Amino acid sequence: MKKAKTFVALLVAVAAILGISSFTLAAAPTSGSVTVNPNYKSETYTLYKLFDAKMDYKDDGTLQAVTYQLPSGKTAADLIYTDGEGTAHQWFKLNDNGNVEANTGVTTDWAKDANAIKWAKSFGSAVGSPIQAASNNDANVKWTGLAWGYYFVSTTTGSFIGIDTDNPDVTIQDKNSPPDLDKSITGVKDSTGTDSGSVFTATETSETTDTGAGTNEQAIAQIGDTVSYKLTVTIHPGGENYVIKDTLTNLKIIASSFKVGGEAVASNSKVDASGTTITDKSSEFTIKLAQSYLDTITAETKLVITYDAVLDKDAAVADEANPNTAVLTYGTSPNKSEDKAKVWTAKVNVEKKIDSETGDPLAGAGFKLKNSAGKFYKFDAAAGVTWVAEDQADEFFTGDDGSLPGNGFYGLANGTYTLVETTVPDGYNKMEDTTVTISDANAAEANLAQTKKVINKKGSLLPSTGGIGTTIFYIIGAILVIGAGILLVTRRRMR
Repeated sequence: MKKAKTFVALLVAVAAILGISSFTLAAAPTSGSVTVNPNYKSETYTLYKLFDAKMDYKDDGTLQAVTYQLPSGKTAADLIYTDGEGTAHQWFKLNDNGNVEANTGVTTDWAKDANAIKWAKSFGSAVGSPIQAASNNDANVKWTGLAWGYYFVSTTTGSFIGIDTDNPDVTIQDKNSPPDLDKSITGVKDSTGTDSGSVFTATETSETTDTGAGTNEQAIAQIGDTVSYKLTVTIHPGGENYVIKDTLTNLKIIASSFKVGGEAVASNSKVDASGTTITDKSSEFTIKLAQSYLDTITAETKLVITYDAVLDKDAAVADEANPNTAVLTYGTSPNKSEDKAKVWTAKVNVEKKIDSETGDPLAGAGFKLKNSAGKFYKFDAAAGVTWVAEDQADEFFTGDDGSLPGNGFYGLANGTYTLVETTVPDGYNKMEDTTVTISDANAAEANLAQTKKVINKKGSLLPSTGGIGTTIFYIIGAILVIGAGILLVTRRRMR
């Protein structure tokens, strides 16, 4: 995430340079070591030697004096660093005896300065190979057999490393955990800008070990809905080469929606345009943070990136999520941090049966789907799922297996829907309307992929208890028969 450096005075190091009191050793050592502890898994640590040191010991092993010299090939001019704006900086100088000493006012905080970090990296000589921690507090992040000198450690976390003076074997601390990237979903809206869908934290067992199982990292949405995302990047002092790459599956980016630190990307001083690619309606983007911005960070800072994307018509439905993975790379290794979010969408189908749930399938039954607002389902190739008047709605017919074709009514958000039988096969009765509920905050397939068994019975409709049914027709018929009989008898008597 960030690359910062810190100085380490192997042996007396800082104490001598800054005029701090010396200490005694039981016997004169011949070499020293530098250990980084605590350290963090996957972070890479590099040791640099800045100056040579001459150690003078008394006969009893007590340190008498230490002096620092420029390494071979370096001159006093190399102690001066000029930044990108032309300002000169100098943390060390040569005294009248030609030895290196701290410049006026320089303290142990000098390596927190981003410019000092750049100078130390360019001036110093790397010692051995960089060491990557295999685990947190890896005991192997250590350099031994070091010649006397003034040393500096850089880390891909980009954070300043403090010092515990335990010379000649120095232990330094990486005081900051690696930078973090968090991706979350902040809302879902339909094509009219109305709140839609559901944003939630995963509770399904299959999701709890996934990087998409964090707070508000999942949503149920309708195809065509706009999903709003938030990326939070933690930045530490000394950070270098921060690049955020986000890959979406079946979602299309709205380029104009991007904001970095609350500002549009264009002309944003926090963004390096040369490494930033945002294309409208694509499913991937890259944002590189400007080094000039990273250099201004003096304490842990959270930078928020927001953007919107539309759930595409080709989205995976019900039994499969549409994952979006964001990756932050940093440092020179580079190392990375990543987080994931998921968008789900639901479907509703039917199993049309004759007479009972175990009966034969019935083909040719037509259905429309109604939402809780009384509008009917229509799938538009450009806009996705829309809701229209009944006469404009899509009607799907059951096939030989009694089911609707494909996914049936698909691309649905959570909510309550009603299946309406709009075409009844000849010789069968119309079924009663059936409701289906897609629950929010539930990514289980049983919730997102619902199939309703619906029954059609043959023949005319029989009366139910307490109802008039076909009785009225029998009554009318009887009256007509009786009336005809009375008329016939009356005519005969008249004759």
